[in-house]
Parts: sequence; structure tokens; C-alpha cells
Amino acid sequence: MFSQRLSGFVAMVVAIAIATLSPQANAQMESPRPPSLGAILGAIVQLEGLALPEPVVSGRETVPLDLLEESRGVYTLELSIERPTGDRSGDRNPVLGRFLFDTGASTTLLSAPLRQRLGLVGTPVAPDGLAYAVAGKQCPTLTATRLTLPLLKIQDVTIRQLQALQFDQTLIPEGADGVLGMDVLAQFQVTVDPQQRRLSLGPPQPLSPAQRLQAIPLEVRSGVRLAQLWINAQGPFTVLVDTGADGTFISGAVAKKLGLGGPSELGGANRKPIQMLGFCGLEDAEQTHLNHVSLQSPLQNPPPNYRQTSLDAVITDSSILRTLGIDGVLGQNFLNQYRQTWHLSKDKISKDETQDKNWLVLELTQPR
Repeated sequence: MFSQRLSGFVAMVVAIAIATLSPQANAQMESPRPPSLGAILGAIVQLEGLALPEPVVSGRETVPLDLLEESRGVYTLELSIERPTGDRSGDRNPVLGRFLFDTGASTTLLSAPLRQRLGLVGTPVAPDGLAYAVAGKQCPTLTATRLTLPLLKIQDVTIRQLQALQFDQTLIPEGADGVLGMDVLAQFQVTVDPQQRRLSLGPPQPLSPAQRLQAIPLEVRSGVRLAQLWINAQGPFTVLVDTGADGTFISGAVAKKLGLGGPSELGGANRKPIQMLGFCGLEDAEQTHLNHVSLQSPLQNPPPNYRQTSLDAVITDSSILRTLGIDGVLGQNFLNQYRQTWHLSKDKISKDETQDKNWLVLELTQPR
């Protein structure tokens, strides 16, 4: 298991690369680029002997979300960052930055330009302390810097003692200055309203008995959240639940099990070739179509069935899926159909009892 191999490591999952149609594939398509062709995992990075401490957070706030440039469903939010002690610019105003709201990233990231604006001096991560799998083939090496950030604010929410990473090779999408990952988000109860494009952050709350029956269990692996997914009445398949991904992605093995036809070069009728622009350049993939995709809570009989029909997806055999040990990624073309409440603290059974299991719960309700 991947989680067992991580002994002595901190794993960082980044979900910030873009899938694009190659010119050849685009010529074969009968319709414009489908909404599923968005962001996918950019990298899995294991940091040897580096345990990033949890930040200290306080407050509650509801803030607007803005669509990332050229995205159909991935959002950004504005953060203000105090200038570090010793800043010699003479400007005491905080630095504003737009951060990707990304449950598929276990660690917060800064872009190189934002780091430069803040004048942050970090600690290089030793090259032999990095092990990684990336999308694309154009990065012979990755180099990272560990940063301790000044006070961050999301309006009335404050975040202190946050440690983040900056990669020289990171492809943070245009229109974003960084990635707000689960190291911060997991300190809150998070509610996302896609219809209103609003994000609410507040102190963790226990689930009510009624909520518990409707909830989707989430497994915590390498700092991110995984769920069980049924596709075309088959499964379950283990997927990363990822607000940083425009679309849904499945492995080649899952596609074969679903009987989606052979690879496109062998005449697969339900598979069209594309290329993904990943963390480290282009990677081959295929577009496909899923008839039924559903999340189910096993705690209610019969279980509630959060199902979408006719969902576009991308087939990829990226090493990232193999490294994390998952079957795919469930992205925003599914999640944005629901108002989501992410309960990201230990699941509290009662006033005096906490269920100490390695899974959390996600509550989905139809948009209001």
C-alpha cells in the first residue's frame, strides 16, 4: 500500500495541471472541448524527514469564489498576506493573492512571483529528500523551497504559522498566485455553494444523526480525501475527491473493467485521443463518456444515491494515480452539481466519544 511506503515521508499531492486536446484529437471531435477536460493531478511529492506542522487558525467567514481563468468549475479565493518582519520596501499594506481552492492538494503552494513580492527567504529542500511522480516528461528534476508564511487572512479568518512550498517547476495556473491546500482547509468545516459561488469556513462541527445517514465516508491518504465511486453500476473504485480538478479521470485499468472499448489507436469507439498539459509537460490521454457515476453512503438502507448521468471523463495511466494507489479523480464536473459540506475533523459520535478512524465524511445536498 502507498500509505505504508510513506513511513518517514510527508506526501504532497498537487492538483493543478491542465488537460488539453491535441490538434489531431481536436480535429476528430464533433463538439467543443468538453467541461471534463480540466485540471488533473500535477504531482505526488514525498518529502523525506520533513513534517510540516499544522497552522493555527481562528475565525469564521463566508467569501466569494471566482472561476479560475479558462476553467469551467475550478475556483479561486482572495487571501491577504502581511509583509514579513524586516521588509524594507516601506509598504506596510498586505499583499493580496488569489489562491486555488484545492482539496486535491495536501500542502499550500506559493508561486515564484508571489514569493518574490513578499520577499520571503526559505529553506531549500535537499534534492535527495524528494521523491515524486509527475504528469508530463519534461522535468528531469524538481527543486523545492520550504517557506514560513507571515499572517494570512481570509477576511475574518486568520491563519498563523503556515508552512508552504514553492517549486521552481510548478505550473500554477494563470490567474492564481498559489494553491490553498488541505493543510489549511482541514482545520475548518468547509461549505461550498456552487450556485452562489461562495465558500464558508468555520469551526468543525459534529454531524447530526440525520446528516450521518446521508454522509459519504472519506478516507484520508497522504493528506487528501478519497471516496468510493460506482461507475456504470460497477465498483466501488477509489477516487480522489478534488475541487482543483475541472473534470473526472479514470485509469486505463478501470476503463478496461468498464468495457469502454480498446484504446483509441485500436479503434475504441468510446475513446478519443487527447494530450494533457501536466506539471512537467504533455502526457497522452483519452477522452471518454460515462453513463452513470454515483457516490453512495453505506450507513443508510437503502443508501442515498448521489448520481450523475452522462459524465465526460479522461482516461489516463499517469504514474500519479499509481503512486497514490487510486483508480481516478472525481472533479468539479460532478461536485459542482451539489452544495457540499466537508466535515474535515475527526468524526464525533457523541459529546464524549470520538470515532478514531482514518476516514471523514462529505455531505452532498442538491443545489438550492
